[in-house]
Amino acid sequence: NMQLNDKTPIVAIATAAGRGAIGVVRLSVPVHHTDAMLSTLFPGILLEPRHAHLLDVTDVKGALLDRAIVLYFPAPASYTGETVLEIQAHGGPMLLRLILRSVLEKLAFIGIRIAEPGEFTKRAFLNGRIDLAQAEAVSGLIDAVSEASAQAAARSLSGDFSRRIHAVGSLLDEARALTEAQLDFPEEELDDLMADEIVQRMETAAGRIDELLKTARKGAVLAEGLTVALVGAPNVGKSSLL
Repeated sequence: NMQLNDKTPIVAIATAAGRGAIGVVRLSVPVHHTDAMLSTLFPGILLEPRHAHLLDVTDVKGALLDRAIVLYFPAPASYTGETVLEIQAHGGPMLLRLILRSVLEKLAFIGIRIAEPGEFTKRAFLNGRIDLAQAEAVSGLIDAVSEASAQAAARSLSGDFSRRIHAVGSLLDEARALTEAQLDFPEEELDDLMADEIVQRMETAAGRIDELLKTARKGAVLAEGLTVALVGAPNVGKSSLL
């Protein structure tokens, strides 16, 4: 089981199963393992951050597996907040498994293991790269079954939903601060004015929460679809309507 404080290096095939033009093997390692990872996988090569390098990928005996595009994302400016390496090879399932095995064998000394499903996104959340709503949006974007559901997930991933939640939180914080001020300084003659300010903020927050609930219900329909029954007498046009 993954632990909340699990800092072991991880690797996985990041692209879908099956044959394709390109397949990606992705690694995420804590920053203190960065030098060991790079010097072991690509000895003598200085990798420039976020720059595409065409490099030989070899097995543990040094035999060539593929020539691949390698991208290096130093911590903390990476998907997971750790050091991330992406090997973009040709998309043959056997080739990708061989590259994965090579990485596991070469980096066994730093304790690398195969990532659990969703673990790269989990680390992005735990390291503060994305919040929980954005983490859920990653899954929604991958599972989207319509253009509308993909667009909705993309908006959440960009932080749109999170910003709306935080705006409500700010209103409630302000209302609480005004309430505490009234409790701390009861002798000040601000009671009616402050009460109006508090009520106004609470009513605004309640309205925005209602909007968010409607958005969430709409989002659930977009994500999950609807079950619809077309019921009627014979020959009234059910098939035509469908």
